[in-house]
Amino acid sequence: MLDRVWEIALLCGVSAANVTALPAQEAADHVAMGIAANEAHDLTMALRHFQVALEQDSSSYDANWRGALTLLDLAEQIPNSAKGKQRDSLYTLAERYATRAVTANPQGADGHFALAAAVGRKSLALGTKERIHRAGIIHKEALRAIELNPRHDGAYHILGRWNAEIMRISGISRFFARNFLGAGVFKEASWKKAVANMQKAVELDPGRIYHHLELARIYAERKRLPDAETQLHAVESLPAREVMDSMYKRQGAELRRRLSWLSRRVARHCRRSPPRAGSVRARGGEGGGVMGKDTVAARRQAMTSDVIALGVRGIVSWPRPKPVPSGGVPGPHRRGSADTLGGSVIVRAGP
Repeated sequence: MLDRVWEIALLCGVSAANVTALPAQEAADHVAMGIAANEAHDLTMALRHFQVALEQDSSSYDANWRGALTLLDLAEQIPNSAKGKQRDSLYTLAERYATRAVTANPQGADGHFALAAAVGRKSLALGTKERIHRAGIIHKEALRAIELNPRHDGAYHILGRWNAEIMRISGISRFFARNFLGAGVFKEASWKKAVANMQKAVELDPGRIYHHLELARIYAERKRLPDAETQLHAVESLPAREVMDSMYKRQGAELRRRLSWLSRRVARHCRRSPPRAGSVRARGGEGGGVMGKDTVAARRQAMTSDVIALGVRGIVSWPRPKPVPSGGVPGPHRRGSADTLGGSVIVRAGP
């Protein structure tokens, strides 16, 4: 498996010099050097240090959960031309590391967080029924992380995404999953919880770009376009500090462009066919008669909401960040499908 990891690392453009044997050190020293390498955005060297630490002590809590998150970040660096089994093998190893971390220290919030993230990413390669089962694991592990550390912004982010992804599934699909596939946990999901959890993540770490990007997507989905614009401004203005931040900034710029287009579309639509005071209610309305000013305002608001609802469909909600070539932007994820079940995210938390 480790040989396969380094083969995949080379696909990401890592030089062979970075994967050579490391000098002998204590396990704790390798963990410290792995943390430093992560902060320098050298994911492969960080992973190598964590794995050497695990060769010396396979039950090392810090090496396992940090190694798991590093594997997940490394998987996102794989070019689209080399994705598939290569990426899935990293997800599998990440889940193994995270599981060992939880076993080594059940009271460690970061281990539960890493397991929730790894289970979510690994689920992307599985069938619908298995994803539904694993969605419950993601929810449980994220809640446990928050129980152990109420200020864990990454765990709140996962809960926000978890609620949003389930609410993006059609009502019929959710009903089928709850009643026939054993996904009773789906009844816990709501848009209110999606917003509240992602807002909490932003509150706990306002400098993390990914929190703002995902909150913007949720706001857009709920037709709160001014709030989405505020979050996208933060995405643009905050300095990049994580290895994936440049990609998140590109995605934020694309979402902002699409929402700007949507706002212009709404304005044109309302100018072309504005309801006017004194006009007769359309057939199927509330009785007959003439519309007053209050009714006109309500109709205009409803019209705007309908157009926005159509426009945001397909604009927001990527189930996971996609590697983007220079100058490119990933396409939106298809909504209303049980295929989104079990999708999760990775947000690095802590030092």
